[in-house]
Amino acid sequence: MESQTRNRNNVSCFSHSIRMATGLVALGVLQSGCERSPQPVESSPRSVVADVIVSVSNQTRRRMQIYLEAGVSEHVLGVLDARSSRSFSLPSGLGEAMSALQFEARERGAVTGFRSGVFSLSPGQQALWTFDEGGSRAVTTR
Repeated sequence: MESQTRNRNNVSCFSHSIRMATGLVALGVLQSGCERSPQPVESSPRSVVADVIVSVSNQTRRRMQIYLEAGVSEHVLGVLDARSSRSFSLPSGLGEAMSALQFEARERGAVTGFRSGVFSLSPGQQALWTFDEGGSRAVTTR
């Protein structure tokens, strides 16, 4: 009989401990929900670099792949359909190489094509290059 009483007391004590632990966890959860959220840290203003936009006008009867050469690097700008114009945003990684730029338009698989003269651009400037069956025209910047 004494053994049964001791077991009941142990079970009662154990269930009381479980209820206490559950209550403490619930109290902790409720309290954490009432805490203030940390305020966002204000960052210093960032400088914004304007995009450099170039427009290319293909006045030929052929579809052309447009490239931009910057020093020894060549960047594919995209495809330009026959008798159409398109604007491209220059790759941001050009950085200081913006002083010796040159366009080239080639048909798919061709090694050479139409080439512009060498030109330079600054952030915020725009360039326009037109080429036709007679050849390439000068690049206009503004």
